[in-house]
Amino acid sequence: MIGKPQFHGPIARDCDEEGFRNYCNLLLDGFAIRVFLNGAEQIEYTAANPEEGWVRAIPPGNPLSPRSILNGFVEIRIKRTSRSGRT
Repeated sequence: MIGKPQFHGPIARDCDEEGFRNYCNLLLDGFAIRVFLNGAEQIEYTAANPEEGWVRAIPPGNPLSPRSILNGFVEIRIKRTSRSGRT
């Protein structure tokens, strides 16, 4: 999307997944992170990779069930919400 800052690498909320460092660095730099799959915002996700076109989602209502891989057009939109938390 034109005019919307995007992140193009993988992100992950789980420390055991590729992209965790990216996720943490974006948060530390004061960015809010929003993940979209085919234009729909994904609230419950553990990881996303726009280059490979997938989001690992948490099934609604059951956070302990196995994660689903959803494929499509992935966007990771970022917006600075605060100054960097780094010292």
